[in-house]
Amino acid sequence: MPGVGTRGERRATALAGCALLAVAALWALAAHELWRSSVPAGLALPHVDPHRFFSTSFLRRSSSYGRFLEIDRLLASVTLLVVLALYARRGQRLMRESAAGRIGTGILLALLGFAFVWLAELPFGLAAVWWERRHHVSHQGYLTSVLVSFLGLGSAFVFVALALAVAMGLAGRLRSWWILATPLFAALSLLSAFVSPFLIPKTHPLRNPAIAADARVLATREGVPGTRVLVQTVSRSVTAPNAEAVGIGPTRRVVLWDTLLDGRFNRREVGVVTAHELGHIAHGHLLRRVGNEVLGYLVVKPVVNVEGRCVDFVVVGNQANLAVSHSDRIFVHASRALTRTRGSRFRREERLPR
Repeated sequence: MPGVGTRGERRATALAGCALLAVAALWALAAHELWRSSVPAGLALPHVDPHRFFSTSFLRRSSSYGRFLEIDRLLASVTLLVVLALYARRGQRLMRESAAGRIGTGILLALLGFAFVWLAELPFGLAAVWWERRHHVSHQGYLTSVLVSFLGLGSAFVFVALALAVAMGLAGRLRSWWILATPLFAALSLLSAFVSPFLIPKTHPLRNPAIAADARVLATREGVPGTRVLVQTVSRSVTAPNAEAVGIGPTRRVVLWDTLLDGRFNRREVGVVTAHELGHIAHGHLLRRVGNEVLGYLVVKPVVNVEGRCVDFVVVGNQANLAVSHSDRIFVHASRALTRTRGSRFRREERLPR
């Protein structure tokens, strides 16, 4: 019957459009909820003039120190994008010459991509080490820095190789493979967050009884009683104090660097840092980061999924996503914007009062 097929196609297109709008609305709602943070009602923070506590020369040096590192990171990002773009253009030849099969070729290209990323960022990492050594923030050797950076690729590549196997296995069979892959990637992110405390080297229980007692009281006040507080030995490499909240559920921990406990900071100052990290756990920021990654997958995968099921290879990571199609073209989608969004979210969490 004339026009029936056209009306059916229009109806299907309209339904697909409505479904897409509904998904987009749910995505926006989830992003809004993940971005929103709770702040105590009536909170009024006093203005603190740093010149009351630090000299002008010290503040000038601090500003110069931070500015150099920001420029170093910016140059590293630009260099990385250039290297990835060149790799994407030249990678076609490697793909055609490979006899490792579709998945094997994908993992091979991922390994090469990791090597190029590491080599591209290495000079800027060494520049940061030089700057930190000059300002007595770190006394880590250059060779040690290179070795630590290189060994750190191992665990990251295991995650990426597993994600690759999942993505390429689904992409070879399903047109909208990313819809099914997203919960699998989310599960991998949750697993990574769950086991992360066990991957931190050189940790031991907090042995200072007074600070340990303060931590237990603070954890109870924050509504996260029983949260363990560990100490990581880093003083052989750095002098700067720091702390972090890691893990989810039963593996949640607060990790204090031993440089925070070397006598330069009193008990109240250590308590402020501990309360800040407990606030991350109490407000669910670690799970929120996983949620942000899942939302990122939902955005990145359709963009990378050029021409439907043509995607054979995807590198899932903070640096970039590379997609290789069966037409021997390599499409580059740099997810630095997504990384910067997660970074801005992290900095926002750090600035929020607890």
